Amino acid sequence: MSRDLIKSKSCVVSVCLLSSMIHSTMVNANEIKNQNLSNPSGTTIHSNWHTVLLNSGGPYTINNAGTITVTQSSGINAQVETDVTNTGTVEVLYNSSNSGRGIQAYQATGTSSFTNSGIVKVTGSGWYNAAIMANDSNLSTIENKGSLVSTAYNRSNGISVYNGASVEKIINSGDISSTAVTNARGISIFTNSSVNEIQNTGTISSTGTDNTADILVETNSSLGALSNSQSNLTYRGKLPNSYNVIINSLTNFGKIHFTDPSGSLTFGVDPSSSNETGIFEGVISGVSELQINNTQGQYTQNSTLYGYVLASDDGNSWNLHLKPFHEDTNCSLDSTIYGCTKSDKDIASNVKTGMNNLSNVTDANFAHFATYDCDKFGENGNCLSLGGRISHIENPDTETKSFILVYGKKLSNNFRVASFLHDNRSQKTNSNFSLSDKTPLLGALLVWHKNLDGSGLRLKIGNSYQKKNLQTTRQQIGVSERAIGETILRAESIFGEVRYDKRISDSFKLSPFIAIRTSNKTQQGYTETSANNPLSYNTINIESDTLLIGTHINKSLGDRFAINTVLGLEYDTSYNASSIAPTGINGLTTVNLESDYEDKRAVIALGFDYDYDQEKKLIAKIQYNKLPYSGMSETTFYMNMQFAF
Repeated sequence: MSRDLIKSKSCVVSVCLLSSMIHSTMVNANEIKNQNLSNPSGTTIHSNWHTVLLNSGGPYTINNAGTITVTQSSGINAQVETDVTNTGTVEVLYNSSNSGRGIQAYQATGTSSFTNSGIVKVTGSGWYNAAIMANDSNLSTIENKGSLVSTAYNRSNGISVYNGASVEKIINSGDISSTAVTNARGISIFTNSSVNEIQNTGTISSTGTDNTADILVETNSSLGALSNSQSNLTYRGKLPNSYNVIINSLTNFGKIHFTDPSGSLTFGVDPSSSNETGIFEGVISGVSELQINNTQGQYTQNSTLYGYVLASDDGNSWNLHLKPFHEDTNCSLDSTIYGCTKSDKDIASNVKTGMNNLSNVTDANFAHFATYDCDKFGENGNCLSLGGRISHIENPDTETKSFILVYGKKLSNNFRVASFLHDNRSQKTNSNFSLSDKTPLLGALLVWHKNLDGSGLRLKIGNSYQKKNLQTTRQQIGVSERAIGETILRAESIFGEVRYDKRISDSFKLSPFIAIRTSNKTQQGYTETSANNPLSYNTINIESDTLLIGTHINKSLGDRFAINTVLGLEYDTSYNASSIAPTGINGLTTVNLESDYEDKRAVIALGFDYDYDQEKKLIAKIQYNKLPYSGMSETTFYMNMQFAF
């Protein structure tokens, strides 16, 4: 085929090339210029300079299934919008000091795309070689499914994004190979250039003695996101905004080593990963914790939410711990689940602690806590009590300091009433649990006694009520996440007591009693905040009917001082507790709040009364009692001064 025939305007290039195959497999031309091209398999196009040159008009489409070779410069040079698809071979043949590009967008107008599933090869001993280059141009996609090979003395590049160029996405599922004495780079992004995303599921390799990197990003350029499944990828320079590891199996997953890193990255697991879980060692190395924006996170694959944590022993090499997100989340809800590490900071413990704290309300004027009373009356039948209380709950430890005000009124020789206000001044809890009063603890009681001196039969009825603000923190366990929730606790109770005061001697009195109480404790439902996957919790109600039997023992030591003791046993005749049933992700457990519940609990108290005179009385008492949940107990010290008027 003659050169004149190739240049003829009356001949469509693809037709000419096809017909030429009858006579020859080689087409020699200075260039194919500003035309669409479909080069079939078995046909070679060769030129000494820019075999395919597109520098005006367009947009153009270049499809090469054959061979395009060039002695120097570029096999395909697009300076206008062009879509290139290569399933054959594009090769720069020279071996000189000049630079060569297999496929190049050079100061191109519009937005081009290059796709290779064949071979693009540049060999030589010069500088700045690149199999594919974007030079001061915009490309939507550079995709390599075949082989990109570049060899040079200095600055050899498989893919080069250079001189203010911008590429939306680079996809590599094939092989990219770069060899040079110095500055061998598989993919380079430099001189004020940017790539939004690189996806590497193939192989990128760079071979040289100095300053090599599979991926290079200079500080004046940028890479948005990098996804990688290659197990030995090297990276030099400015960190990508995000790095996502691709996991194929426990033994086949992405590993990357960073050299001279600057900036920081956000780590993630690519959603295309398999559902393998476990520990993946060395997924990242060469960066410090300060350069990783997150060391935990989540991702969804096949409708399953997974959680991960990056952990490092030396602050340089990072292992990935990966498992279904709900597994460790369940441990943060209930650490007694098999396989979890027992903790008193799980959500179940928080709920139990909150409910136990409400015992201050339900037990406030119950039989074993009769000190929430005021029975020293003056001439006008009035009594005022001012007191303080310190309560300590064990497992987990909480401490409450309170001020108590009680007012009593004598209605007749046989009847009296009292009301009280209990204000918590401070409530110390562990770091994942805090309480504050929404309302003070309020209560009232009515007492009838048969005899004027208070001996014999005595009947008492009363009630109490309070609301509390609760802030609870779900701890991070393994791959789960820390989350905060706020809600309201409410408690109310009604009780009745029958007591008989029997004087054994002038200084000794025994007062057996039996009492019943109905109580309701509620934790309102809430939704967590400060979490990527917040959980929502149902309203929890605990209702109980309790029987208490025991005795008061009073020993007088003179006219003013007396020691008193209470020995009692609580027994819940009925107990109903809602389960914790969180929602928000699949696979969450339901926590049974009745599993470690104790329906029988001992009560012991010891105290004294001291009558200053007819108008003042000092009372102090220390009490210990078991709480409804196993392993939890409360110790309380209460002191008050009663004033008669």
